Amino acid sequence: MSYHFKDVSVVVVEGPGPHAGVLKARLEALDFHDISVTDSGEKALADARTPSCNLLFCDWEVADMDGLTFLRRLREDAKMEFVNVVLVDREADPERLEAAAEAGVNNYIAHPFDGLALRRKIEALLGKPFRS
Repeated sequence: MSYHFKDVSVVVVEGPGPHAGVLKARLEALDFHDISVTDSGEKALADARTPSCNLLFCDWEVADMDGLTFLRRLREDAKMEFVNVVLVDREADPERLEAAAEAGVNNYIAHPFDGLALRRKIEALLGKPFRS
C-alpha cells in the first residue's frame, strides 16, 4: 500500500544561501502541496501553531534566530509536541545534533541531500511509506 502526502501541512523555515528553495522543490517533487516557506523563525512559529501543521523543517541558521532557539521556543508550547521537526544543516555536527535532540528535534538532514534521503526521513517520522 502506498500513501501520498497531499494533505500533510509542511512549514519550512530556511536560512539564506545556495540551498534556499531546494527543500521546497524536493517536497513538491514528493507530491506535497501545502508548503509554507519563510526565512523568519517568528513567522514559522506562528505557522506551526495552525492546527494543520504536521511537519516542520528548520534550518540551523535563519534570519531572526538560530535553529536551536527556534526549536526551544516551539517546544515550550505543549500544543507543539505533536509537530514533527527536522533540523536542516550544512553539516552533521555532533554537538549541534546533541543540543537539538535535547531540545526536542525529531530528526535531521544535512545538505546536500537528494529526494530519496528526504523521503526516508519523512517516512520515518510519519510512519507512512509512499511512492513519489
